[in-house]
Amino acid sequence: MRWLIAVIAVEAVVEILIHSELFGWLRRLSIPLFNCAWCLSVWVAAAAFGLMLIGLWWLMIPFAISRMSNLFHEIFSRVRG
Repeated sequence: MRWLIAVIAVEAVVEILIHSELFGWLRRLSIPLFNCAWCLSVWVAAAAFGLMLIGLWWLMIPFAISRMSNLFHEIFSRVRG
């Protein structure tokens, strides 16, 4: 279950870094890493793996909950039409 939380959290963090205005300034600096979700996911996953190794996996729970909440919101919005 912890690894599933980590996977969802990595996806959430990558989405935030790639698409949110909060980190738009990084994209405007033309840092190549922040323009490629595939590339960035490797480094975010490495950080998540480090958190797993040192027992701080629970820090990823809010990101996973947020991402799953967004996913369910999107699904229910489409079902309602």
